[in-house]
Amino acid sequence: MNSVVFRFAAAALLVLPLCKGACAPTGLTVEEKLKLLARDNDEDGNGVVTTSDIAYDINNRYDTNNDGRVDESEWVARWTCGYGDTKQYARWVWGVLNGGASYMDASQFAGEPFHTGIPLDNFIATNRERYIKFASSG
Repeated sequence: MNSVVFRFAAAALLVLPLCKGACAPTGLTVEEKLKLLARDNDEDGNGVVTTSDIAYDINNRYDTNNDGRVDESEWVARWTCGYGDTKQYARWVWGVLNGGASYMDASQFAGEPFHTGIPLDNFIATNRERYIKFASSG
């Protein structure tokens, strides 16, 4: 695929919501992935990531069997498809966020800082730092 077509396809992903079966291409830059992540986690578009934004994302994009919980396989499938990341990175993020539990649900994000909200710039910066930390962990 030539680079112009690839960049056009990547840009389209930043505007259009992902449909079932439509995955982000591998090879996106970290900044492109962060834009997708920001779009997915600021559901109402107000520039703040809140408990309700996270709950929407978890319940509608990750919980594929609709049991109210997300297990590691659901997480990895969504993360690799949604952001074009490797399974290794998706599993690493799962471990960072979930601390070894067998599942997560939206209630885990009910307290601070999500209750009052995280400014989108801070949310993006935190996720950028995760990419950096993973890359340096070798």
